[in-house]
Amino acid sequence: MYKIVPWSRELDLSSFYLEATKKGFLNNSSQQVMVDCFDNEREKQVWILYKNNQAIGSVAAHSFPEMGPNSYRILARTCTFGEARPTH
Repeated sequence: MYKIVPWSRELDLSSFYLEATKKGFLNNSSQQVMVDCFDNEREKQVWILYKNNQAIGSVAAHSFPEMGPNSYRILARTCTFGEARPTH
C-alpha cells in the first residue's frame, strides 16, 4: 500500500537517507540537503512516499520568487527507489 506523508521532524528517515546515499541521490541523503536547504524560502513543503510503511521516495515544492511573486518550483528533490516501484 502506498501513501504520501508531509515531512516532519518526527519521521524516522534514517534508512531512507542511508539508501539515498548508497544510490548516489545526494540531494536526498540527509535532512540538511533535502529539507533544510529550503529554509530561506517563503513557503516550502516536502513529502515522503511510503510503500508498505517503508520510505521509498520524496518530493518537494517551494516558493520561487526569482520567477515572480506567485511562482513555485515543483518536484524539487524528487527521487524514488527503483526496486520499490511497480514493474508493470
